[in-house]
Amino acid sequence: MGEAARNRRTSESSGGVCFTAWKCECAKMRKVVLITGASSGIGLALCKRLLAEDDELHLCLACRNMSKAEAVCAALLASHPTAEVTIVQVDVSNLQSFFRASKELKQRYISC
Repeated sequence: MGEAARNRRTSESSGGVCFTAWKCECAKMRKVVLITGASSGIGLALCKRLLAEDDELHLCLACRNMSKAEAVCAALLASHPTAEVTIVQVDVSNLQSFFRASKELKQRYISC
């Protein structure tokens, strides 16, 4: 992986929760953190912790259940009004869902 790619993307995984941060070369773009399982448990706790540390982050909640994700999104924005929180629907156990979400995320965050 080249130096530019390393600077753009970092990934970590712990306890079934994975998050990825993208940083576009565009000066106007914030760091984007993708969190799977963000609607409950460790994923939700990670969202709250990240926003407590830096409420200027852009969180992208990757969830299967959109109604739960929308409720979590609203709660996070209520407690951190300067944050940017978006949602992508994905079931990481389903390859078709995973590839669809991957394509959507690339369109949203990788192209400057």
